Amino acid sequence: MKKTLLLAILSAVTPVHSMSLDELALGYDYTDYSGGYGKRNVSQVGIKSLFNQGAMVASLAQGYRDYGHGDSFHGSHGKATVWYDWNSVLSTRTGLSMGDNSPVFVRREIFSDFNLKPVKGAVLTLGGRHAQYYAGAEVNGWSVGGSLYHGPLILNYRYTGYNTSGVGSSYSHLVSARLKDRSGRGYTQLYVGTGTGAYTYDWSPVVKNGKLHSISLKRSQPLTDKISLDLVLAKQWFDTPVGSYNGINGQLGVVWAW
Repeated sequence: MKKTLLLAILSAVTPVHSMSLDELALGYDYTDYSGGYGKRNVSQVGIKSLFNQGAMVASLAQGYRDYGHGDSFHGSHGKATVWYDWNSVLSTRTGLSMGDNSPVFVRREIFSDFNLKPVKGAVLTLGGRHAQYYAGAEVNGWSVGGSLYHGPLILNYRYTGYNTSGVGSSYSHLVSARLKDRSGRGYTQLYVGTGTGAYTYDWSPVVKNGKLHSISLKRSQPLTDKISLDLVLAKQWFDTPVGSYNGINGQLGVVWAW
């Protein structure tokens, strides 16, 4: 299953340009939910390749979701994303993902962002997304946002509107701030999100909408010139039609750069 996913994704989005391998990443993601709502475990591996005017990241993941009431699922997922600089003003981010028929991951997804650089230090982004989930749920989304760059600081905001089959409209806001280290490749990043599209964080067959809030802190710490350690600590709060609960999340990753 994993090989089939990876080959299908790479053949669909890999540019014809020759590539050079840039990074290899290994990661583990664990979430513990309150109120008897179970837990989620995900292990993944990814590669980053560079080519003329762009880059590509491809990843494979294996996950397990225990819903805490006797229902549990295993799932596999593959994803590929391509960044391309068309000129000094326009760049794009395009990707797709494929998973098996389980609620652990999204089943099918295609997305694209168009990034415009009107002035130095500012980027405007317009994006679109279509996703298919377990049990036939489909989600269409669009987003608008922007980024500001000032020295070592990067500020970002994105508004996303969703339309979910059988549910209707919902939305989310996401704000982030990244502070680069004075030297080296390290950085610290804070994310804060809120909205009404709960499926984007913890989708299940009976939870397609609801209110959510999230906060996460990421630290990317270089260990050597070639190896970095990524650590994420996060918490999410869910208020859904079937109950209110929260999730505590931890992520650990190791990145090897060439």
